[in-house]
Amino acid sequence: MTVQSQLRRKRTLEVLRKSLHYITQMLIWIGCVTVGTCTSQLLYEIQGPLYYNCDVTADITDVKMEQIGEDLVRVTGVKGLPPPPTTKVGITAPAGYQCEWHFFMCGLDIEEKCKITEDQIRHSKPQQ
Repeated sequence: MTVQSQLRRKRTLEVLRKSLHYITQMLIWIGCVTVGTCTSQLLYEIQGPLYYNCDVTADITDVKMEQIGEDLVRVTGVKGLPPPPTTKVGITAPAGYQCEWHFFMCGLDIEEKCKITEDQIRHSKPQQ
């Protein structure tokens, strides 16, 4: 089994030694992973050189992408910075499956809306 096929079978995004990042896809997915599709997705996700998350800020000012195989793109040049003082909410919990919820808070009373949303999510999560 080649390194490329091993990577393709493991995860969508795999972080390896020396801060090299590879983007691939599972064999059951339909589509393609190219420098073009990765660039498009990156541009869709963020609106500038910094990607703010709840626990880190990614600086993609010097990002480089290279096609190194079928459905396999190497990503280098991303730098990690401290998280911003305010940003998205992130709740992580072991559950045996993957799920993402996206909530956009706008208008008045943002802190109260965030608290109500957090309470609802925590209530729906199985207690451990």
